[in-house]
Amino acid sequence: MKYGVIVAEDELLLQKNLIKKINESPTDFQVVGAAQTGVQALELIEKEVPFLLVTDIRMPVMDGLELIQRAREINPDLDAIIVSGYSEFEYAQTAIHLQVREYLLKPVERKKLEETLLSLQHDYEIKKQDLEKALTSSMTSGTPADVAGLLKKYLTEEFRESCESEPDCRESELQPQPSDKALSAAVSYDPQ
Repeated sequence: MKYGVIVAEDELLLQKNLIKKINESPTDFQVVGAAQTGVQALELIEKEVPFLLVTDIRMPVMDGLELIQRAREINPDLDAIIVSGYSEFEYAQTAIHLQVREYLLKPVERKKLEETLLSLQHDYEIKKQDLEKALTSSMTSGTPADVAGLLKKYLTEEFRESCESEPDCRESELQPQPSDKALSAAVSYDPQ
C-alpha cells in the first residue's frame, strides 16, 4: 500500500529535493502533490486525502503551522513533518502542541527523513494489522450481526468526520480500500 504525501515548500529547488528524497526512500510513501503556498497545499489535502503533510514553516499566504491546524480540521489523523531553516524555540513549541511527528532543519538530511518515514510506516502497518485481526477474529467467531456491528462501528469512527465535512457525502459512497482484505471480506459478506 502506498501512503500519499503532500509537500508544501515555497522554494522550488528545496521542494523538488524533498519530493525526490521521499519518493526514493525505502518506504511506501509517495508524493501525490506539491504546493508553494499553504492555501495551495490545503486544496491538495482536500482533494488527495494524504496520510502525511511535509511542510515548511514560513511560506507566503499561509504559514506551515496554520496549514497544519487547518488541514487537521479536514483530516484529524493527518500526520505532519515540519521542515524549517529556523530552530527557534517558539516554532518547536508550537510544533509540539500540534503533535507534529518531526521537526527537521534545512537542509533536510536524507537519513533523518528516511528514519522518520520508516517510523511512520511502521505505525501505520501496526494499525492496519490490528484492524485486520479484529475484523478476522469477529468474522470467524461472531454471528453475522456481530460482524455487521463491528463493521458499522469501524465505518462510523473512521469516516464520520470526513463525511460530515462533505455536504454531498452519503453513507453508500463509503468504499473500503482494496488492500484492506478483512474489511473487503466483511463488506461483501452476505448472511443469506
